[in-house]
Amino acid sequence: MKYNFNFGTSDFKKLIENNNSFVDKSLFIKEVINESSDVLLIPRPRRFGKSLNFSMLRYFFDIKEESKKLFKGLKISKEQECLDHMNKYPVLSIDFKGIGSKNWEETKIEVMGRISDIYVEYREELWEVLDEREKELYEDIEKERGNNYHIKTSIEKIIKYIERRHKKKVVVLIDEYDAVITSMYGKEGFDSCIETFRGLYENALKGNNAIHKALMTGIIRISGGLEPNNVEVYGVTHSKYGEYFGFTEEELKPIIKNSELNYEEVKSYYKGYNFGGTLVYNPWSVINYVMDRKVESYWKNTSGNDLIKELVKKGGPEVKYSLERMLERESINLEVEDNVNLREL
Repeated sequence: MKYNFNFGTSDFKKLIENNNSFVDKSLFIKEVINESSDVLLIPRPRRFGKSLNFSMLRYFFDIKEESKKLFKGLKISKEQECLDHMNKYPVLSIDFKGIGSKNWEETKIEVMGRISDIYVEYREELWEVLDEREKELYEDIEKERGNNYHIKTSIEKIIKYIERRHKKKVVVLIDEYDAVITSMYGKEGFDSCIETFRGLYENALKGNNAIHKALMTGIIRISGGLEPNNVEVYGVTHSKYGEYFGFTEEELKPIIKNSELNYEEVKSYYKGYNFGGTLVYNPWSVINYVMDRKVESYWKNTSGNDLIKELVKKGGPEVKYSLERMLERESINLEVEDNVNLREL
C-alpha cells in the first residue's frame, strides 16, 4: 500500500480534499466537546501534529464552514452528539509562529502586525456591530498604530465583537502560544515581552463570557504566571490527550507493515515517547522513514536548538555528565518538569 503523506500542509481541509493520507485523530474533537474546563493548554514537542489538530478543530466548529464531507468516514462521524456541534460556533484562530527579532521593540512591531492581520481579516464581518469609539480603536490596531495596551486588549476585544456579530459564544484556538517568548529568551526586553503576553492572555481568557472553548498549544508550558489561573494544563506527563499527538503503536504498525518496511526496526530505533502513560511515536520521523525507507534522526533538525546550546555552555558538571552518558548510548533517569521557568533556566 502506498501512503500519500503531505509534508507541506497542516491545513486539515486541504489534506482531506487532496486525498492525502491521514491518521484519524478526530475523536480529539469529542474529548474537547466533553471537556469540563473552558480554557485548555496542551503543550507538546515540535512535529507532533499540534497545528493539524487545531486546524481540524477549526473546520469542525466554524460556523462559516460546511464540513460534513470533510469528516465523512472518520471516527467522529459516528458520534451523533458531537455532530450536533459541527459548524455551530464562530471560531477565532491565532498563530504566533515565526515572530521574533533581535529585541522586544522590533519583535513587538511583528506582534502588532500579526494582530493587525486578524483585524483586517474580520473587518467586513464585524464593522457593522461596532460603535464609533470601537471603530476608532479597531482602526488603530488594523493600521498598526497600537501600543502595549492595544496588544494586551486586542484579542479580548475581537472575541467579544465576534460574539456580538454572531450572537454565539466563540471557539478560540491559539497555536504556538509560547513562540514569541521562547524566541526572545536571552534578548533585550525579554521581561517586557513576558509582561505583554501575560496581559494579552489574562484579558482574553480569564472571565471572558464570550468564549465557548479556548485551546492553546505550544512547545513548552512557560511558568511564572504567563497563562491565567483558569487554564487547565495537560502537559506530556498528564494521561489525558496523550494518544492524540503522535502515532500510537496501534496506528504505527499498519503504516510500517503496509509499506513493506521493518516494524521491529522502527520500534528499536525510534522507541517512542511516554505521554502520560501512552506510548507515541514522532510522526515526522515515522513519515520520513516511510518516504526514504531508511532510519535516520529526522526529527533533530526540525527547529533551532538555542536553549539546549545555552544549557550545554552554562550547565554544571551534572548536565555535561548526563549528556556524555547519552552520547555513549547509556540511559539516565531524570525528573521531567511540566513547565519551564525561562527566567531561571
